[in-house]
Amino acid sequence: MQKENTLTYLYCICDKLPKLPNISFENNLEVVTINEFFAVIESVSDEQFGEKVLNANIADLTWLVSKVNIHEGVIENIMTQATVLPSKFATIYTEKAHLIKILRGKQNEFYTTLENLRGKQEWGVKIYLTSPTTWLPEDVKDEELHKMELALTNATPGKAYILKKKLHTLAKNKQQQLMQSWRTGLYNAIKATAVESLQKAIHPVKDDSDVEGKLILNGVFL
Repeated sequence: MQKENTLTYLYCICDKLPKLPNISFENNLEVVTINEFFAVIESVSDEQFGEKVLNANIADLTWLVSKVNIHEGVIENIMTQATVLPSKFATIYTEKAHLIKILRGKQNEFYTTLENLRGKQEWGVKIYLTSPTTWLPEDVKDEELHKMELALTNATPGKAYILKKKLHTLAKNKQQQLMQSWRTGLYNAIKATAVESLQKAIHPVKDDSDVEGKLILNGVFL
Protein backbone atom coordinates (compact mmCIF):
# COMPACT_ATOMS: atom_id res chain seq x y z
CA MET A 1 0.00 0.00 0.00
CA GLN A 2 0.99 3.59 -0.57
CA LYS A 3 2.31 5.28 2.54
CA GLU A 4 0.43 8.14 4.10
CA ASN A 5 1.54 11.63 3.09
CA THR A 6 2.84 10.37 -0.25
CA LEU A 7 1.62 10.82 -3.80
CA THR A 8 2.15 8.83 -6.99
CA TYR A 9 4.21 10.52 -9.70
CA LEU A 10 3.88 9.24 -13.27
CA TYR A 11 6.96 9.55 -15.50
CA CYS A 12 5.92 7.58 -18.58
CA ILE A 13 4.25 4.60 -20.21
CA CYS A 14 6.43 2.17 -22.18
CA ASP A 15 6.01 -1.00 -24.22
CA LYS A 16 8.80 -3.07 -22.62
CA LEU A 17 9.73 -3.83 -19.03
CA PRO A 18 12.59 -1.41 -18.37
CA LYS A 19 15.55 -1.55 -16.06
CA LEU A 20 15.04 1.37 -13.72
CA PRO A 21 17.73 4.09 -13.67
CA ASN A 22 19.51 5.28 -10.54
CA ILE A 23 18.18 8.81 -10.96
CA SER A 24 14.86 9.72 -9.27
CA PHE A 25 13.26 12.21 -6.88
CA GLU A 26 13.25 10.13 -3.68
CA ASN A 27 14.72 6.70 -4.63
CA ASN A 28 11.24 5.19 -4.89
CA LEU A 29 11.02 4.30 -8.57
CA GLU A 30 8.93 1.30 -9.54
CA VAL A 31 7.25 -0.24 -12.56
CA VAL A 32 3.54 -1.07 -12.66
CA THR A 33 2.38 -3.61 -15.25
CA ILE A 34 -0.81 -2.66 -17.12
CA ASN A 35 -1.47 -5.81 -19.19
CA GLU A 36 0.80 -5.28 -22.24
CA PHE A 37 2.21 -1.96 -21.05
CA PHE A 38 4.32 -0.65 -18.20
CA ALA A 39 4.10 2.55 -16.16
CA VAL A 40 7.19 4.03 -14.53
CA ILE A 41 6.09 5.72 -11.32
CA GLU A 42 7.46 6.96 -8.02
CA SER A 43 6.05 7.56 -4.55
CA VAL A 44 6.87 11.18 -3.70
CA SER A 45 6.35 13.30 -0.62
CA ASP A 46 3.43 15.70 -0.49
CA GLU A 47 5.85 18.11 1.17
CA GLN A 48 7.50 18.46 -2.25
CA PHE A 49 4.67 17.75 -4.68
CA GLY A 50 1.49 18.31 -2.66
CA GLU A 51 -1.18 20.60 -4.06
CA LYS A 52 -0.59 23.24 -1.37
CA VAL A 53 3.17 23.58 -2.03
CA LEU A 54 3.62 22.62 -5.68
CA ASN A 55 2.81 26.02 -7.20
CA ALA A 56 5.22 27.73 -4.82
CA ASN A 57 7.92 25.17 -5.58
CA ILE A 58 7.45 25.57 -9.33
CA ALA A 59 7.94 29.32 -8.90
CA ASP A 60 11.33 28.56 -7.33
CA LEU A 61 13.58 28.29 -10.39
CA THR A 62 16.31 26.35 -8.58
CA TRP A 63 13.82 23.74 -7.37
CA LEU A 64 12.09 23.58 -10.75
CA VAL A 65 15.24 23.11 -12.84
CA SER A 66 16.57 20.35 -10.59
CA LYS A 67 13.27 18.45 -10.63
CA VAL A 68 12.68 18.87 -14.37
CA ASN A 69 16.20 17.53 -15.02
CA ILE A 70 15.36 14.43 -12.98
CA HIS A 71 12.02 14.00 -14.75
CA GLU A 72 13.69 14.23 -18.16
CA GLY A 73 16.60 12.06 -17.06
CA VAL A 74 14.32 9.19 -16.06
CA ILE A 75 12.37 9.39 -19.31
CA GLU A 76 15.49 9.64 -21.48
CA ASN A 77 16.92 6.55 -19.77
CA ILE A 78 13.74 4.55 -20.39
CA MET A 79 13.74 5.72 -24.02
CA THR A 80 17.02 3.87 -24.58
CA GLN A 81 15.26 0.63 -23.66
CA ALA A 82 11.71 0.94 -25.00
CA THR A 83 9.18 2.99 -26.92
CA VAL A 84 7.97 5.63 -24.49
CA LEU A 85 4.89 7.77 -24.05
CA PRO A 86 6.18 10.47 -21.66
CA SER A 87 4.04 12.31 -19.14
CA LYS A 88 4.22 16.03 -18.49
CA PHE A 89 6.29 17.21 -15.56
CA ALA A 90 4.34 16.97 -12.28
CA THR A 91 1.74 14.44 -13.44
CA ILE A 92 0.65 13.40 -9.95
CA TYR A 93 -2.09 11.20 -8.48
CA THR A 94 -3.18 11.02 -4.88
CA GLU A 95 -3.38 7.19 -4.92
CA LYS A 96 -1.56 4.54 -6.93
CA ALA A 97 -4.74 2.46 -7.21
CA HIS A 98 -6.53 5.40 -8.82
CA LEU A 99 -3.71 5.86 -11.32
CA ILE A 100 -3.75 2.17 -12.26
CA LYS A 101 -7.51 2.31 -12.82
CA ILE A 102 -7.11 5.30 -15.16
CA LEU A 103 -4.27 3.66 -17.09
CA ARG A 104 -6.22 0.46 -17.58
CA GLY A 105 -9.08 2.47 -19.02
CA LYS A 106 -6.75 3.95 -21.65
CA GLN A 107 -5.11 0.74 -22.88
CA ASN A 108 -6.42 1.01 -26.44
CA GLU A 109 -5.23 4.61 -26.64
CA PHE A 110 -1.77 3.62 -25.39
CA TYR A 111 -1.54 0.79 -27.90
CA THR A 112 -2.31 3.09 -30.86
CA THR A 113 0.01 5.85 -29.66
CA LEU A 114 2.94 3.53 -28.93
CA GLU A 115 2.54 1.87 -32.32
CA ASN A 116 2.74 5.29 -33.97
CA LEU A 117 5.81 6.21 -31.92
CA ARG A 118 7.70 2.93 -32.32
CA GLY A 119 10.99 3.42 -34.17
CA LYS A 120 10.60 7.21 -34.22
CA GLN A 121 11.78 10.21 -32.22
CA GLU A 122 10.05 13.48 -31.46
CA TRP A 123 12.15 16.59 -32.01
CA GLY A 124 11.40 20.15 -31.00
CA VAL A 125 12.98 22.56 -33.49
CA LYS A 126 13.51 26.26 -32.84
CA ILE A 127 15.20 28.45 -35.44
CA TYR A 128 16.39 31.95 -34.62
CA LEU A 129 17.40 34.81 -36.88
CA THR A 130 21.03 35.60 -36.08
CA SER A 131 21.70 38.19 -38.80
CA PRO A 132 22.71 41.62 -37.46
CA THR A 133 20.34 43.24 -40.01
CA THR A 134 18.81 46.41 -38.57
CA TRP A 135 15.84 46.41 -40.94
CA LEU A 136 16.24 50.08 -41.73
CA PRO A 137 14.79 51.00 -45.15
CA GLU A 138 18.23 51.42 -46.74
CA ASP A 139 19.00 47.81 -45.86
CA VAL A 140 15.96 46.47 -47.70
CA LYS A 141 15.89 46.47 -51.51
CA ASP A 142 12.20 47.06 -52.01
CA GLU A 143 10.66 49.33 -54.64
CA GLU A 144 7.79 50.47 -52.43
CA LEU A 145 10.15 51.40 -49.61
CA HIS A 146 12.51 53.11 -52.05
CA LYS A 147 9.75 55.33 -53.46
CA MET A 148 8.64 56.38 -49.99
CA GLU A 149 12.23 57.15 -49.02
CA LEU A 150 12.62 59.39 -52.09
CA ALA A 151 9.40 61.20 -51.22
CA LEU A 152 10.78 61.75 -47.73
CA THR A 153 13.87 63.58 -49.02
CA ASN A 154 11.72 66.18 -50.82
CA ALA A 155 9.02 66.56 -48.16
CA THR A 156 8.36 69.55 -45.94
CA PRO A 157 9.19 69.08 -42.22
CA GLY A 158 5.56 68.45 -41.30
CA LYS A 159 4.99 65.98 -44.11
CA ALA A 160 8.37 64.35 -43.47
CA TYR A 161 7.31 63.52 -39.91
CA ILE A 162 4.22 61.69 -41.20
CA LEU A 163 6.18 59.95 -43.94
CA LYS A 164 8.78 58.73 -41.45
CA LYS A 165 6.07 57.07 -39.38
CA LYS A 166 4.55 55.51 -42.51
CA LEU A 167 7.99 54.37 -43.64
CA HIS A 168 8.67 52.75 -40.29
CA THR A 169 5.31 50.93 -40.37
CA LEU A 170 5.83 49.80 -43.96
CA ALA A 171 9.36 48.52 -43.24
CA LYS A 172 8.04 46.64 -40.21
CA ASN A 173 5.28 45.05 -42.28
CA LYS A 174 7.80 44.05 -44.95
CA GLN A 175 9.94 42.48 -42.24
CA GLN A 176 7.01 40.45 -40.93
CA GLN A 177 6.10 39.28 -44.44
CA LEU A 178 9.67 38.18 -45.11
CA MET A 179 9.94 36.32 -41.80
CA GLN A 180 6.60 34.59 -42.41
CA SER A 181 7.89 33.48 -45.81
CA TRP A 182 11.03 32.05 -44.18
CA ARG A 183 8.95 30.40 -41.45
CA THR A 184 6.67 28.69 -43.97
CA GLY A 185 9.56 27.56 -46.16
CA LEU A 186 11.60 26.16 -43.26
CA TYR A 187 8.62 24.41 -41.70
CA ASN A 188 7.57 22.79 -44.98
CA ALA A 189 11.13 21.65 -45.72
CA ILE A 190 11.44 19.86 -42.35
CA LYS A 191 7.83 18.65 -42.46
CA ALA A 192 8.58 16.79 -45.70
CA THR A 193 10.95 14.49 -43.76
CA ALA A 194 8.61 13.87 -40.82
CA VAL A 195 5.66 11.57 -40.17
CA GLU A 196 3.78 14.19 -38.17
CA SER A 197 4.48 17.83 -37.42
CA LEU A 198 3.09 20.79 -35.52
CA GLN A 199 3.96 24.46 -35.88
CA LYS A 200 3.67 26.12 -32.49
CA ALA A 201 2.77 29.74 -31.88
CA ILE A 202 5.49 32.37 -31.59
CA HIS A 203 4.67 34.99 -29.01
CA PRO A 204 5.58 38.60 -29.82
CA VAL A 205 8.55 40.19 -28.07
CA LYS A 206 8.51 43.58 -26.38
CA ASP A 207 11.00 45.22 -28.75
CA ASP A 208 10.00 44.36 -32.31
CA SER A 209 12.70 46.59 -33.78
CA ASP A 210 15.50 44.24 -32.71
CA VAL A 211 15.24 41.17 -34.92
CA GLU A 212 18.64 39.72 -34.09
CA GLY A 213 18.02 36.55 -32.13
CA LYS A 214 14.30 36.59 -33.01
CA LEU A 215 12.57 33.21 -32.99
CA ILE A 216 11.23 32.56 -36.50
CA LEU A 217 10.25 28.88 -36.24
CA ASN A 218 8.95 26.87 -33.31
CA GLY A 219 7.98 23.39 -34.47
CA VAL A 220 7.63 19.81 -33.28
CA PHE A 221 8.39 16.95 -35.65
CA LEU A 222 7.98 13.19 -35.36
